[in-house]
Amino acid sequence: MQKAESQTRSKTAIRDSRRALLQRKVRDLLEGESAGIPRAPRGGDLQLSFAQERLWFFDRLGRLGPAYQIGLAVRLKGALDIAALSAALTEIVRRHESLRTRFCLRDGVPTQQIDPPWQITLVVADGAAVSPDAWARRLMEATFELDTDPLFRCGLLRTGRQEHVLAVSMHHIISDGWSVGLLFRELAALYGAYSAGRPSPLPELRIQYADYAVWHRRWVDEEVQRPQLAYWRQRLADAPAGLELPADRVRPAAQSFRGAVHRFALDRETSAALAALRRQEGASLFMVLLAAFKALMMRWSGESDVVVGTPIAGRVRAEVDDLIGFFVNMLALRTGLQGDPSFRELVQRVKSTALGAYEHQDLPFEKVVDALQPARDLSRQPIFQTVFVLQDVSLEQMTLPGLQVERFDVGAHAVRFDIEMAMTDVGGRLTGSLLYATDLFDAATMQRLASQFIELLRSAVADPEMRLSRLRLLSDEERSRILADLSPAPKVAVPHGTMHGLFAAQAARTPDLAALARRDEELTYKQVDERANQLAHYLRGLGVGPDVVVGICVERSFDMVIAVLGVLKAGGAYLPLDPFYPTDRLAYMMVDSGARVVLTQTGLVDRLVTDSVTVASLDALSSEIADLPTSAPAVAVDPDHLVYVIYTSGSTGRPKAVMIPHSGATNLAEAQLAPLRIEARELLYFDGGTQYEVRAEAGGREVGGGRISVARAPQ
Repeated sequence: MQKAESQTRSKTAIRDSRRALLQRKVRDLLEGESAGIPRAPRGGDLQLSFAQERLWFFDRLGRLGPAYQIGLAVRLKGALDIAALSAALTEIVRRHESLRTRFCLRDGVPTQQIDPPWQITLVVADGAAVSPDAWARRLMEATFELDTDPLFRCGLLRTGRQEHVLAVSMHHIISDGWSVGLLFRELAALYGAYSAGRPSPLPELRIQYADYAVWHRRWVDEEVQRPQLAYWRQRLADAPAGLELPADRVRPAAQSFRGAVHRFALDRETSAALAALRRQEGASLFMVLLAAFKALMMRWSGESDVVVGTPIAGRVRAEVDDLIGFFVNMLALRTGLQGDPSFRELVQRVKSTALGAYEHQDLPFEKVVDALQPARDLSRQPIFQTVFVLQDVSLEQMTLPGLQVERFDVGAHAVRFDIEMAMTDVGGRLTGSLLYATDLFDAATMQRLASQFIELLRSAVADPEMRLSRLRLLSDEERSRILADLSPAPKVAVPHGTMHGLFAAQAARTPDLAALARRDEELTYKQVDERANQLAHYLRGLGVGPDVVVGICVERSFDMVIAVLGVLKAGGAYLPLDPFYPTDRLAYMMVDSGARVVLTQTGLVDRLVTDSVTVASLDALSSEIADLPTSAPAVAVDPDHLVYVIYTSGSTGRPKAVMIPHSGATNLAEAQLAPLRIEARELLYFDGGTQYEVRAEAGGREVGGGRISVARAPQ
């Protein structure tokens, strides 16, 4: 009943949000001229919009790369009317002042300079003399000078008797994604009319982008900024500076904007299941897909506070829907993934995040950045470095009357963020494109990320109640391949495969030798071994076995050593929990590690969050444990099983777990006990000294090595 009521409330919230937006646009249309955006005088200086002003500023700093140029190429097959195509493009430039706008500095202030309309005459380049890829790339990547160049260019290449490539390039300061779709819709209407000898079917535009820019600055300052800025300040307070994903290369000091794209597709069954899930949850398809993307980012980064950006049209009034210009706004969607929620719960969290952002979408992202004042970093974008969008299918379905139109991928891509994932619903099947920074990632890495995204989606729709940590990332085929690739060579036999095996061997050799001593108290190896065995039997009764994590929160004492050995002898892995740590950190470590049992002392129980964890106070259970067998329990533990889990300091974010197997710990222990032998072989001489190859061996095994350079002493 509660679930049904929750779904009803969620559906109502989404419906109310959509209704409010629709009502606002309908009101704008009905009120028309009287309450619409007024025409700005063209005699004086015209202000830039907030978004334009930010791009202009970065251009002056030399920080605008090719990622801020919008390029699109299409292959046209059929009998192309070049004169009609030229006339259609000329009319579009006449209709939209933004396409003939330059940005000049006047009295120290940037202003919009609108040029008169110009004639576009497409000169057909010969495809036999140049590669279509190289031609299109050169046109689309050629830089713009904002104050002198036309910021819209196009070209036509003949690649066959009835085959051409049309390439269009615009600077982002005059256009956006919506504008690209609008340009091609107008091009289709005009080309169809002109090729048939008819006049333009398009109505004249009442206002232009410059009118919107002047009005929008005043509207934001007077009506939007104060209430919406308070929301974004609170929402993004103390947000992480960046999402640290495992990259193939060190992040460069400054972005180069070089990128590449990986395309993928979901099967129809999974696409249909996602549509069904979003209906069950009263959410949009975007919300469900974004939840999966955030879950994947959490799994890759290890961070549970994830901020992802998403673009919105930013067309706050119905009368600007038909304008080409730079309207798009960015929303920073911050969702907490703490507590390892189910995927269903995450969808609800993301939905709440998205609805809150939609209600406060009118504030330009530039104003949010200015208010938050994040640390300047030329190597990454502020606030978020990953972007997710559910794309309009119209961008994939461009048409021109009488022609077959196909997107022409030139193979070169510019990118503003570390990762930009776009999904598109094409006829009931979801397709995706993963645009990524090649400064950071290899193609194989991004192919693996896309593959894991698909597998995570399949796992989520199969069981929405599954915890995020349990969602599958690897398909059965990939899992088998990885296991085969990682199958180790025959192992070199070691004297003792486990840490507790090392201790038991020492106890057998020197049972009466003091193992632990404190003031006037001591325990022999035999006593420690037997007490650890008794504790191991107790832990086995609690379900502790290989790779089961057991927290140990005790003061420095004999109990601490016996607890460690007891956990290992039961087959488990111990998690050290320092009693002096803050309770929040202790709780986080216990939840994040999945610890099932915690060993402690009566005086420390209050420092622990004991939900879903079995607590064993060693001092309170001493008599019960003392009645258990002193021989070691029969537990099969091999060198690959975990010996302990330890957490980093968390100085750069959330503490992260490091999992150590017995093989690593015993290797280190035996190397420290064995004599160390070092061999050095001269490799080469250089002006400043000599380079050596060094090999270190202990106990018959190589434990280190490498190359070192020794400088020659000054004469």
